[in-house]
Amino acid sequence: MQLCRLTNAQPYFAANVRSLNVRAYLEWLDTVNAPAGLTTLSDMRAASGQRDPFNVSYWGIGNESWAAVATCCRKEYAENSAASPHGADLWSQNQFHCYRAKRR
Repeated sequence: MQLCRLTNAQPYFAANVRSLNVRAYLEWLDTVNAPAGLTTLSDMRAASGQRDPFNVSYWGIGNESWAAVATCCRKEYAENSAASPHGADLWSQNQFHCYRAKRR
């Protein structure tokens, strides 16, 4: 957050859906965005020196959304990376094809 302040940038928080359950994600959201005095978690933030909410607007759910697929077929994942000139649709189709083939 300090770096965002120094560079006048907007923070982006991403929740990894493989390791963070919904309750923890909502608590994280509450901690950074709820006004002090509204919840226990926002009070904890205030007690640690940050009374004002961070007002994070950009949130990602599943920042590593293809991790499960990549684990099962690394070579194909690398060949069909998100930077593919064929676009995200073809990349997604290739990943699902790979995933289905590996699960059989």
